[in-house]
Amino acid sequence: MRGDLLLAAVIAVFMGGATFILAHQMPEHATHPTFDTGAWFESDLARVKKTMTARGPHNYRTYVHPLQTLLMYVPTKAMIIAGLSEITAVMLYLATIAGLWGGLLYATLRGLGLRRPDAIVFTALGASTSASVFWFPVPESYGVGALSLMITFALGVAIFRYKLPAFIQAVASASSLSIATTNWMAGILLAFSANNYKRAIRITLDALLIVTVLFAVQKVIDPNSQFFVPGSHEWSFVLHESAGGPLNKVIVFFLYGVAMPAIPNLENAASPDWAGLTIQTVMPSQLAPAAIAGLLAWMALLATGVRFACRTGISRGLFHVLSLYIAFELFLHLVYGDETFLFSLNYVPAMVLVAGCSALSSRRVTVLALALICTGLLAYNNLTMYFSATAELATHIANLSDKP
Repeated sequence: MRGDLLLAAVIAVFMGGATFILAHQMPEHATHPTFDTGAWFESDLARVKKTMTARGPHNYRTYVHPLQTLLMYVPTKAMIIAGLSEITAVMLYLATIAGLWGGLLYATLRGLGLRRPDAIVFTALGASTSASVFWFPVPESYGVGALSLMITFALGVAIFRYKLPAFIQAVASASSLSIATTNWMAGILLAFSANNYKRAIRITLDALLIVTVLFAVQKVIDPNSQFFVPGSHEWSFVLHESAGGPLNKVIVFFLYGVAMPAIPNLENAASPDWAGLTIQTVMPSQLAPAAIAGLLAWMALLATGVRFACRTGISRGLFHVLSLYIAFELFLHLVYGDETFLFSLNYVPAMVLVAGCSALSSRRVTVLALALICTGLLAYNNLTMYFSATAELATHIANLSDKP
């Protein structure tokens, strides 16, 4: 146990440091309202950064991100009050979230039964995916959402192994709801997989109560917070024309959340002078050789993990939760959203946990070799694409600044 805690801490420090460095690559003006018009894969970097540093009407998105202000504004503001600059506080917060996620991913993999070296390798693999590389270093809610989901999955391992009390299970469910309403499906599935229907309903209602009470606290901190009932505006993203067809969404869901293709610069309707980054309609032919090789290794690991978990029943309860949650996310993003990659941190880590089960098979040595190769290829490809994308933003900012 002590050795695992030490390794989790080392992983957290390493991943937090790497995220801090990557966050420095994002041009500061890219999160300024003048420039940020969904340029970074349709995200809300400017609004979320403002949410992290100030109270005000910009915090209205709590209707889909219930505790965003409480979990993002309070700790960031505390660091600013302590003397850090605004940008340093934001980057340190992002690095801390990424580090905690990395440590928890390692702990969850250990809980599934992976040996220490195996859990380290698959943690590195998870950190090397394009979802991790592109979303942890930027001011968005998806990194915090990924951490809240990993808390749910980590507690899920313990729930199936030790039959933890209902209150702990309610906390696990509430964690999944805290940052994104749709992520609550993970907590609901966990409750119904580990309990009879009557107890599961009670646990689910208790989770809702926990988040509601915390929301009341948040409302005192920032009266602009809106209760987490999605508004009619969200329907405008259902079957959105710019999202392409089902094939485009499936490709992004299963491939580009793991390995980033070449990123085209398209016209941004919201700001004609500013290029928007999107991969929603990019075809696999735009994948670099390293990305293709990494994806082939990834698909082999994922298939082996699924096959092993199905045949042996190892961690059957959590495997069912992960599988159903991934299926739910796939269905959700077949009908909702105009940039599927925007939500990749909501589901790619669940896939990593499933792929990690491959290390429990009789072909452990082969699996580890494949996972190491996959990690190296993904890290090279995704970091290259990240540096290219941030450099592209910096160039656009410089060009706009030169205009009279």
